[in-house]
Amino acid sequence: MAAAIALRSLANRGSLAGVYSLTRRLLIYVSLALAIFFGLTATALDAIFRDLAERSLRQLLDAQIVALISSAETDADGRVVGASTTAESRLQNPGSGLYAQIGTLGGGVLWRSPSAAGATTTAPARTHTAPGSVRSAR
Repeated sequence: MAAAIALRSLANRGSLAGVYSLTRRLLIYVSLALAIFFGLTATALDAIFRDLAERSLRQLLDAQIVALISSAETDADGRVVGASTTAESRLQNPGSGLYAQIGTLGGGVLWRSPSAAGATTTAPARTHTAPGSVRSAR
């Protein structure tokens, strides 16, 4: 009973108000630190997974390019007469969203996939690419 009276008298004098203020400030600072930590973690994970997805897609496209190049044939005049699109069925369906084209440095088109029929796409700026090097554009 004496302890309860002592606590009430301390609360009336305002000495416990400092304890509540300290607890409130500590709670605010810890909450703010956690929010910043989780925000930075989410941003970092997003960047990591986005980079991983882009690399995976680039590897898939590289494999499709190699398959197309290996299946390309030329006629007696040196023109590309066709490349097999059996490696990727979407290259056979017009409007599928996956297009392939073999072009010359001068801007001429040697071969286009059947999926590119009627599609108006803008090709990246033509620059010389050294043999064996890779150039990609979004």
